[in-house]
Amino acid sequence: MKRRKRKGAATQDVQRAFVRGFVATALLAAVEARRSAAPTRPGAVVARGLKGAIALATGTVVAGGLQEQRIVGAAAAVLAGAVLLSATEAYLTPEHTEGAI
Repeated sequence: MKRRKRKGAATQDVQRAFVRGFVATALLAAVEARRSAAPTRPGAVVARGLKGAIALATGTVVAGGLQEQRIVGAAAAVLAGAVLLSATEAYLTPEHTEGAI
């Protein structure tokens, strides 16, 4: 029972980290886009927010794994985060999102 509660708390930590990362990065991207002389497509702000969210959530999982001395799990989290960032980069480029947002 204790383990189940701890897993639930860990899942909530990762979810919170994802939301924090998304909001913080999207806000920064929006401010930078406003200051930029070049026009910025709205999808770029969303893409940067997602990348920040993925990075922060991955860092949270890795830190938890290292703290609990689960090195293989932490390494797997780094790999999963890299794959997610690559996929986000590949599919949220202008040619894939043209007219979508």
